Amino acid sequence: MEKDTQNRNLDLKTIQVLKFLFNPPPPPQQYPVGENGFEFQQSLVEALYGLNIWDRLRALINVLKILSEQNSSSTSG
Repeated sequence: MEKDTQNRNLDLKTIQVLKFLFNPPPPPQQYPVGENGFEFQQSLVEALYGLNIWDRLRALINVLKILSEQNSSSTSG
């Protein structure tokens, strides 16, 4: 009786794995990206991983500038 239950559980796990392997992936999600999205991302990475403090500080100021421009354009528009 116990072996029958173990086999049934194993079969259910096998079916779940096979469903996962043979189902197509979902379509990629499209998110709205602002006009300065790439510049923001680039500055954020530089602020976090810059080699020296001056590069990090300059990039952080750029990130804050982009955010303030975005906030001012969203409140006026």
